[in-house]
Amino acid sequence: MTTRYQHAVLVDGTGAAPVADAMLVVDDDGRIVHAGPAAGAPPPTPGATTVDLGGRTVLPGFIDAHAHLCMTPERRPAAAS
Repeated sequence: MTTRYQHAVLVDGTGAAPVADAMLVVDDDGRIVHAGPAAGAPPPTPGATTVDLGGRTVLPGFIDAHAHLCMTPERRPAAAS
């Protein structure tokens, strides 16, 4: 079922100003099909669920890209002397 998240403040992570009164639309497969001003959102589909976020802020998912690629259990860091 399509879910529409309305009345959000959207921070898109690009450095652009937050989008006030944003809407996010997630389709039946879990894909985000719209994230932006509510005025540009596609019309609701029959049976769509609407969630009012009441001005809450929505941020993109963050990925922890911190990794120690050459530190494995077999290869421990050198001991400090």
